[in-house]
Amino acid sequence: MGPQRGGTLASHVVPGFLTLLPLALGGPGPLGFANAPSCPARAVEIAMVGDVMQHGMQLKASRQDDGSTSWHGVFDPVAPLLRGADLALANLETPIDASQDFGGFPLFNAPESLLVALREAGFDVLQTANNHCLDRGRAGALATLEAVERHGFGSAGTWKSAEARDTPWVLRELPGPVTVAFLAYTYGTNGRPMPEGEPWLVNWLDDGQMQHDVARAREVADVVVVGIHWGAEYQHQPQPWQRALAQSLVEAGADVVMGSHPHVLQPAEVVPVERPEGRRDAVILYSLGNFVSNQRTPYRDGGMIARVTLATCADTGEHHVVDARFTPVWVDDRLADGELAFRVLPVPPEGAACPTGLDLSEADCKRMEAFRDHTATLFPASAFDWATGPNAWTARRPVADRLRPRGFLEPQATDPEPGAVGTAWPPPALLRTQRDPLPR
Repeated sequence: MGPQRGGTLASHVVPGFLTLLPLALGGPGPLGFANAPSCPARAVEIAMVGDVMQHGMQLKASRQDDGSTSWHGVFDPVAPLLRGADLALANLETPIDASQDFGGFPLFNAPESLLVALREAGFDVLQTANNHCLDRGRAGALATLEAVERHGFGSAGTWKSAEARDTPWVLRELPGPVTVAFLAYTYGTNGRPMPEGEPWLVNWLDDGQMQHDVARAREVADVVVVGIHWGAEYQHQPQPWQRALAQSLVEAGADVVMGSHPHVLQPAEVVPVERPEGRRDAVILYSLGNFVSNQRTPYRDGGMIARVTLATCADTGEHHVVDARFTPVWVDDRLADGELAFRVLPVPPEGAACPTGLDLSEADCKRMEAFRDHTATLFPASAFDWATGPNAWTARRPVADRLRPRGFLEPQATDPEPGAVGTAWPPPALLRTQRDPLPR
């Protein structure tokens, strides 16, 4: 689960573990969850990140003396954020095929050690539909699915057979209980054609098909999340057609749209929608940036961990999207002495000293600060979770040991884990009334 939600966002501190601070810089207004219920509820959290990439320098950094590869430690600083969620999703933007040579751009192929590290970090489900999914052909796409399954992940977006594509989602059961369906699509595959006679291999963007898939998923799931690989690279705002497509998917039944591909951050917005069960709020995350890569130019060197909270009313069993929180992350590629070493780091809040103990150079600290300031122009200050602690490593107490805000339901004996608790929504301190001001 995410941070406790009963206090205000003004310098709320759990000593040594978590700090929530507002950012002084200007930015969009608060996200408005105007349709959150006022019922006693249990809350679960879905964590989402953007592009997981392996460029040539990352492959070089992973090489071991014995010829093997290891991604050990790359995600350790942010792993508590991911492990603390009930479900964690990412866009896997590389094939995983041990039968072919490994490589970076333009024809990606990563070793399975990447999957080992992602699983250890806390990821559960991977999006496999993106413009690089056919970099190593049909064989690479199928090998990726086998590797992903072998390492315990669910996946969506590419398929082994027409029969598998007939149910184009992966289901996960979360505490509550809440059934979540995840679907994924891509705008294209960099000009690489689909194998003849196998149009089911990759989910392409198709408005009508996507709406049909989402509506079907809605029949078997309480919450529907759609991952979309779309948009213009390196642009910080979505295009009009993306807004229209996202709106159509929300109207078809999607609760969260998880965007990837631009390799930079784009804004989020909350969209109200009428459903048969009543009025609901949906969250659109147009682009979560690069979670890990070797893109080093400004604003391509980081991304965002988005954590969306779902509440299940204890009396009615209704499910609502009630909150969205954001933690910026920055990719470091070298230690202070110049040694090649990739790490995904949580970004400290404005006014915080550059993290000590992480072996960062002064130049790295400035680049991290620049990335932090940029994120504040795209996301509401009130929605940031600044994760700090000793040496600015993200650290959280076990959920069972955390103080719960007044009004939270006590865990029941039947709960899968002590952290499956909720509160009446929206808590007064987090009441959001102003909708995202971005034009449609």
